[in-house]
Amino acid sequence: MMPRLKAEEQLTRIEATALAMGHYDKGTVRTKMRTLRDAATGDRRRRSVKATPAQLGMVGIGVRMLAAPEKRPLSDV
Repeated sequence: MMPRLKAEEQLTRIEATALAMGHYDKGTVRTKMRTLRDAATGDRRRRSVKATPAQLGMVGIGVRMLAAPEKRPLSDV
């Protein structure tokens, strides 16, 4: 199994070099880059996470909760 893994790694390095040197057309570059990004990120996509007031407090950011302002009706004038 080790010779197979070494060969796969060598092929990956050769492809990366060819990609960096501009030996592929734009469509192939896009496809190969997408494949590499998918392999790097795994099965799931990253999504942003909103920090809670407690988490912000742990890094020294104070959070104050204010009452919502009253909504005034819009006038035509």
